Amino acid sequence: MATSHKRTSSAAGNGTSELPKTKKQTQNTPGSAATSTALQKVYGVQVDNLPMYSDPESGIDKIYSTLEDANNAVRAYVAETYEHAQDPKHGTKADGTVWWSSDDVGEGDGARVFVEIWDVQKPGSVPQQDWADGNLDSSDEQEF
Repeated sequence: MATSHKRTSSAAGNGTSELPKTKKQTQNTPGSAATSTALQKVYGVQVDNLPMYSDPESGIDKIYSTLEDANNAVRAYVAETYEHAQDPKHGTKADGTVWWSSDDVGEGDGARVFVEIWDVQKPGSVPQQDWADGNLDSSDEQEF
């Protein structure tokens, strides 16, 4: 019986190398050690009502996770709420947010609708706090 002269790659000194280790993608979950240098942002649709005979009112309509959604929400809000506005103005700021305003949305009242950008604070950015007045303990908590 003839012996084969074929050599395996390990016998030829080409040793099989270990397969490359796959990198695990780190996820930023609460309690994980992974941190990101980029701050997360949220986009709020701000509505300022400027009544002629009373104090101005300001509030946030909704918060969005993308600038595109927030900008579209401003346009939709204006179309649904201020369809009879006189001489409206609108534009886009340098940061990409849109705005709209009118000095007369009916009965002489004015309004502004625009996007504000906020940084989301990372978990643990505020140390644990107790009630500052010192008069409340856990047994004094009340229903809101």
